[in-house]
Amino acid sequence: MKWNETINTIREVLNTRKLEQPSRRLSALSKIDCIMKKHFKEITENPSLLKSIPKAELKSQIAKIEQVKKMNGAESSIINNIYDKLGL
Repeated sequence: MKWNETINTIREVLNTRKLEQPSRRLSALSKIDCIMKKHFKEITENPSLLKSIPKAELKSQIAKIEQVKKMNGAESSIINNIYDKLGL
């Protein structure tokens, strides 16, 4: 699955789920998408490269980019969704 297809599929799922505040996760999805496209361009061009990066490592790298100790729950959930949709 291509990167944009993955992001669009996750967006569709978030819009159809009965989340209390879907805007939080949708905002997190947009933020993660932008970070990935800016700092991990090679992964957005070839998402299968994520196979070589553990989820926890990617979350840690993104937290460093955001200059926080730990990603927030919505962003962490989006990373989990990305790995799940890509079958990783």
